[in-house]
Amino acid sequence: MTHPPFAHPVFEQLYARDYFIADDVLREILALGPAAAVPELLKIIDTTLQAFEAGELAATDWLDRYYFYHALYLLPELRAPEAFDVYRRLLRLDADSIDFWFGDNLFEEVPGLLA
Repeated sequence: MTHPPFAHPVFEQLYARDYFIADDVLREILALGPAAAVPELLKIIDTTLQAFEAGELAATDWLDRYYFYHALYLLPELRAPEAFDVYRRLLRLDADSIDFWFGDNLFEEVPGLLA
């Protein structure tokens, strides 16, 4: 999957295959504030879910999808009300799709996102 074009190139760093976001990248994203950062994060989420629905992610390793989780977790850090729409969209997926994204961690991860 190719990532979408970004108005702020720092978001390309989220596509690095890593569990952690580098501190300088995290600070730069948060410093942009919600007005600039939230649309970029939503772009990551939307294009990823579209690729998933098109079957483009079926053979990918979950390690290659950290960017999606980074975007999910950055939304509440930016106090983005749009996060609830994203989480509702995810929770409306069928059981196999939810398992694809969260596996056994559904009840560990989702409450933290909603808090």
